[in-house]
Amino acid sequence: MDVLPDVMIGYKLPTEGIRRAPHPLQSAGELQVAMETLKGMIRRSRGAKKILQIMTVESDGVTQPSVTTGRITTHLASRKEVLDGLESVPEEKRSTFAELWTKLGCVVPGHNKCVIDNKAQPAVHKPVSIQDVSYWANQITQGRATLTVPPNDIRWDHEKSVPHVSSASAGSSATKVQPLFTVRQGTSVISIPSDSSTATLLLEQHDVKPSLKRPYSFSPDPSMSAGHSRSKCRFDEPTRPHLVVCEGVHYPTVTNVLVALNKVFPLHSYLTYDDMMPQHQIYYAPDVATMSVDWYVENMGMGRSSAVHLRDYAALMTARVCHETNY
Repeated sequence: MDVLPDVMIGYKLPTEGIRRAPHPLQSAGELQVAMETLKGMIRRSRGAKKILQIMTVESDGVTQPSVTTGRITTHLASRKEVLDGLESVPEEKRSTFAELWTKLGCVVPGHNKCVIDNKAQPAVHKPVSIQDVSYWANQITQGRATLTVPPNDIRWDHEKSVPHVSSASAGSSATKVQPLFTVRQGTSVISIPSDSSTATLLLEQHDVKPSLKRPYSFSPDPSMSAGHSRSKCRFDEPTRPHLVVCEGVHYPTVTNVLVALNKVFPLHSYLTYDDMMPQHQIYYAPDVATMSVDWYVENMGMGRSSAVHLRDYAALMTARVCHETNY
């Protein structure tokens, strides 16, 4: 697996535009500042949910493209956005972009640019954004699409069958996919959707009473050592929001985000069997459970003994994470 342990990550606040470069995220202090800013936004908006995006950033400061580049929105591009979009396209691709932009013009009231599905009866108009057209033009220059045939991959096809999907409703589904691993910690939620290489951090305010708990237990495994069997005792777990990182389509990219995020928010510091309960709970899916001990040592910054325990614990929690639905 191609894992880049030194990949950089950054974040964007909800009010920042898609073209704005992300803020660097290199320490726990910077993450804390971002969270405090987000809390202030939540207070000013009277408790409305706000999203803090955590994403991988290339060394030159350019954000890596998300797998959801092709997601449609109902936003109508302004003249300034069109010009900005053209400036963001390399010179050799501008003519293709301009030709495609003209071709996608729509005469239907309320529409700007559309892809028309003539196979449907009646024909369905699917609005496209500047980002959609830019990606389409890029695929044309690479011979993967034409002016009449859009790209045939997940970046373009994601939710294209449903016309007029708002960006707000599309983003809210990020925490409904199967998790790569789950960490319960306070009232924060970190999520990498299965259709994106961008991690999303949701901060939700919940008034949770300390006595509000639910029990859970694990089946004994005779093959486990005495030290490991202690982790299977019954614990009371507060019903709080999860810290969730979900498995992505391009798994190495998600792993890179995980490794980079671990440098800012050391996940392995919560992996002691007895001490982490009930304050913290970590669940791992099969792909992580099958990682080698050397991978944990190299990328998670822990000793070999701790890596062995973590790998065994990941395998133990695999069945649990595959059936976890209350997040």
